[in-house]
Amino acid sequence: MEAPLDDLERVKTVDRSGMLEVQMSMPEALLNARRLAEEFLERGEVKGLLEEEPSALVVAGMGGSAIGGELLRDWLFGSSPIPIHVSRGYQLPSFIDEMSLVFAVSYSGNTEETLSSFQDAVSRGCRTIAVTSGGRLGEMSARHGVPCLRLPRGLAPRAALPYLFLPLALILDEMALVSGLEKELEEALRVLRGLRREVAPETPQADNPAKLLALSLSHTIPVVYAPRGYSGVALRMKTQFNENSKVPAYRAVLPEAFHNDVVGYEGPRELLGSLSAVFLRDGEEDPRLRAKMDVMRGLLEGRVRVLREVWARGEGRLARVLSLVFLGDVASTYLAVLYGVDPTPVESISMIKGASANPL
Repeated sequence: MEAPLDDLERVKTVDRSGMLEVQMSMPEALLNARRLAEEFLERGEVKGLLEEEPSALVVAGMGGSAIGGELLRDWLFGSSPIPIHVSRGYQLPSFIDEMSLVFAVSYSGNTEETLSSFQDAVSRGCRTIAVTSGGRLGEMSARHGVPCLRLPRGLAPRAALPYLFLPLALILDEMALVSGLEKELEEALRVLRGLRREVAPETPQADNPAKLLALSLSHTIPVVYAPRGYSGVALRMKTQFNENSKVPAYRAVLPEAFHNDVVGYEGPRELLGSLSAVFLRDGEEDPRLRAKMDVMRGLLEGRVRVLREVWARGEGRLARVLSLVFLGDVASTYLAVLYGVDPTPVESISMIKGASANPL
């Protein structure tokens, strides 16, 4: 049996910018992100912002810089004592005020929408923290006296995920808005290290869940389905297929998709034959949700070209969220290799970013 993803020279040749190597270092990047966040908190710049519980937490960002907020919301699904909102755009929602804690997150520091949201947060008197590797956001935060968590440079924003997620979690831990983070992080690191051995380039295709997922999705349009508590994970997987694999991909959230999305699979077979459905699963699913997922899978069987399930690993919520993210990230790079495209460049995004009617 041909195993195209076991050709390590081809993998390196196609992935010439080294996306896979960065993805494989997620456990170490999480540890480095923890160190940076702890040093940031020790400097005391944010002490006054964290003394009182905020009315809401907002992560203002775009693309890969916003995904940390999505995963934060997934991780704390059903347990956060305050609302968590991810704001993607030029203005913050109207309910955000001086009692809100706003993270303005732009890895590059030059994202137009995030810079506008930062200005909006400052003008409203919000408790604001900037998260960036530099750029204009770094300059603006210094000018306004806003604490700024500086990230290491040189990564694609989507590859900087550990730095865009874990520091936010640690700041919430400092405010006593979450509990048990250290224990959950230890387990998550163990799970990720074990999963890394399974999905590594050296692991044969037949035994490699990321390679097998990529192979099954080749020459299809993936649609990722997930329960509400994994909506951010599903969005991450969908956008990784977009940016790394350079293919259209979509996300739908359950149980909402039971009330609309599923009817689309009654459509023309010539359209459905180009689709693949990926269900993100968790051993602790609501039994009511699980029963309906089983019915939906039965409806899709034989209508879409490919139907796959990807199961979360670990006991703690953090391990389960990050294991799905990690496997999806790596699978998206293997899919890029199958298509012969370097996963790192995103030329279309760069072109659109260059257009603005009113640059800041």
